[in-house]
Amino acid sequence: MMLDDHEKTDQEVIALLQALGKAYLENNENQKAADKFRQLIDQGVADAQIYRDFALALARSEALHPEALTAYRCAVEENEDDQTLYLTLATLFLKEEVTEEPALMVYRRALKYAPPFAEQLQLAIESIFQTTTDTITVPELRQTLLEAADSPDLLNLYLSTAWQNERFDETVSILKDLYVKSQHNPMYLRALCETLLEKKARADLKGKPFSLSYSDAQHCLRYYSLDQPLEHIREIEGYLDLKDLLLSL
Repeated sequence: MMLDDHEKTDQEVIALLQALGKAYLENNENQKAADKFRQLIDQGVADAQIYRDFALALARSEALHPEALTAYRCAVEENEDDQTLYLTLATLFLKEEVTEEPALMVYRRALKYAPPFAEQLQLAIESIFQTTTDTITVPELRQTLLEAADSPDLLNLYLSTAWQNERFDETVSILKDLYVKSQHNPMYLRALCETLLEKKARADLKGKPFSLSYSDAQHCLRYYSLDQPLEHIREIEGYLDLKDLLLSL
């Protein structure tokens, strides 16, 4: 089917805007590049590449206004693996001490590329974990931990800060979800059991009652029924504590 003149003109305009945006971006004329990509997005023409280029143009301009943060979130959602994007965003976020979404995801993904500022990224992640969910959204936290299934250190860091701040109910909910979404990765099941035991220990210290829900009990039984030996004192003590709790249900 032949395109009418109007459709042909629209496509030509879109192609020209994309070409101009790319050219400005390559020449480090970032404000001009951002203007072109913004026009494309405003016209409803946006894909992973446009979101990525728009985010780069804004980040190189060190923009952190609401529109820029929205653009960064879109770019992160659409581009999971892009070294230039994540190192550029991470550099800006570290400089300006950004903690709101999508900072956690940016820092975590930037670590994959082993940048020279990896230690700063680790400290930034720890700082975010220390905050409340007013700063970090639960979906962002879930996705970050799910992507880090091969990195128990990140999960342990989250657990230590969550326990320190006694965010037990939030943590239990997140770990249950991660266990399902990871197709039953035992790492999350173990973390769930340890979190429940830590919650019990804190309650005991304060002389407060502690109860285990039937659902939580089933998760713990599932973990300890896995074919793996109890090798460490903490594991054995935890198993015995859980047995006592289960008997009290």
